[in-house]
Amino acid sequence: MYTLFSFLKRLLRGFLWRLVWLNRVLIYRAPACEASPSAPEGFALVRIKGSSPPADQATVSQVMQEAGEPEELAVLRFEHGDELFGWSCGGRIVCFGWVTQRDRTVGPIRLAEAPGRMFLYNFHTLPDYRGCGLYSALLLAIRHGLGGEQQTEFIIDVNVINTVSASGVKKAGFIQVARITFLTIFRRWSVPVNVVCSCNPYFHSECDRSTVE
Repeated sequence: MYTLFSFLKRLLRGFLWRLVWLNRVLIYRAPACEASPSAPEGFALVRIKGSSPPADQATVSQVMQEAGEPEELAVLRFEHGDELFGWSCGGRIVCFGWVTQRDRTVGPIRLAEAPGRMFLYNFHTLPDYRGCGLYSALLLAIRHGLGGEQQTEFIIDVNVINTVSASGVKKAGFIQVARITFLTIFRRWSVPVNVVCSCNPYFHSECDRSTVE
């Protein structure tokens, strides 16, 4: 009887594990970077937005596909006003990330907009170019470039299990300011569990303050 109960318990736990995922995301912040960082040798900084030539936008759609993202996603982001920054090598974008000023969400939690605040997200480095410090260098380049355009604060989120990305973020001068825990159910719905932050400048007022410590 005990053996059958243990088997059913493990079976139920495995079934629920496939339906419900626990996510822990760290929120990092950094100010603008005044010092001009050096570009990695052999790489050129690229910046592409909705007003860029169609050929450049098509290049972004292609590199997004290489990263496993839907082809049409780049078009939607450009229409939203988001911009792509990246490192180009031999005319090919090999490391990139997106920047937006609004509508950034982490699971069920929407991050609060503020004057001069930029949200960085969806960074990716092609496998052959990993381990070269491109990620950290790109974050520094964005902080410096947009800092020269009166942007003063940069926010990025990293899943707690992505220790490599977290290391790159901290190397680029970001510090952790919050942690969000939420459940994803049936890969469709997200339910907040807990938000830990020393204060509450990064979350919209509609965020349930009972989840903020």
